[in-house]
Formats: sequence, C-alpha cells, structure tokens
Amino acid sequence: GTVGSSPSGIDCGNTCSASFNQGTSVTLSASPASGSTFAGFSENCTPVTGNDHQCRINMDDVKTVIATFNPIPAPEVGITGTCNYLHTDGKYWCTENLPVTLEYSAAEGQELGQCQYMVTSSDEEETVETISWTNVTCGANVEETITVGKGADCRHIGENACTVSVRARHEAGGGWEQASKSFNVDWNLGEPCTFPDCID
Repeated sequence: GTVGSSPSGIDCGNTCSASFNQGTSVTLSASPASGSTFAGFSENCTPVTGNDHQCRINMDDVKTVIATFNPIPAPEVGITGTCNYLHTDGKYWCTENLPVTLEYSAAEGQELGQCQYMVTSSDEEETVETISWTNVTCGANVEETITVGKGADCRHIGENACTVSVRARHEAGGGWEQASKSFNVDWNLGEPCTFPDCID
C-alpha cells in the first residue's frame, strides 16, 4: 500500500520522509494495494473521525508514523463428487453422469469477485481437451452443482480421464486460488455394473 500527506511531501512507497514547518498539522492518508487491507496507523497519529484510512499528527518534533497493511487471505475452493460405482480395483469409476458440487468461500470480511470452473478431458496419450473457464455467480460463500456428462464434458475414458477445476479470487483483488479433482471414467462399463467388474 501507499501513504500520502496533506500538506504534500509524503508519497510513500517512493518518498517516505519529508520536512514540515514547526506546528504544522499533517494528515496522512493510506491506500491499500490490490489484494491487501489497511490495518491502521501507529498510536502516535490521531485517527480522523469518519475516515479510518486517515490520521493527523502535529509536527512539534521529529515524528515517525507506521502504517500497517495486511495481505487478504486467499479464498477457499473445493470440489465434492464421487463416481457411481466402486470397482474391484478399489477405485470409483463413472459409468453415468456425475453431479459435482463446486465450493467457494471468501475470507472473513471479504466478498468473492470471480468464481469459475473448467472441465478437462485427457486420454492415455495425454491429449487434453479443454473447455474454457465458466463463470459462477459469486458472493461470500457459494455452492454450485454441475453435471459432468459423457461426451459433452468427458470425451475420453480411463483413470483420471476427467478433471474438474475451480478457481476464485476476492473482489478486493489478489491472486487466484485454485483446486482440481480427477475422476476415473469408463462409460462402457455398462448399466447396471455388476460383480466382478464393480461392487455395487
């Protein structure tokens, strides 16, 4: 973040010290950078009523004021979903459309600015087919259920053939927080899936 002054002289980041006439009342103003919040000035600077990003200090001596900025914690994202059949190999496989819940949670006191998901599909030769990021309506906490389906989303079969990814960032800025979950897909196992291929 940065701090400026009135009268002018302080422009910190760049200029963090200045000389003022004896007895001058200097108002300092803090501006947090994207992805951070302003936590306050040191106690020797008197808060300005109605503006918690400003304080005043009387220049009757050499004064040092500390402005504290804190990074905004990353949002939390997650994916919940389990394929419909448990194979004898001990792994779950998708043989039908898969409901997947996308989870987005903002840090305390924050709002989510962007929430997105994407589905990728890959084969044994690691050929990846990608669907662009899709936006989800954001808020403080969001749960969105999508259906991952044969063909439209997962074009390949095999272990970890289909991957769902989610990402989010806060309205106040900061980087993306991302998570992914892969699913074993074999639409050809058939319905119903029976022993010994699967364990119901």
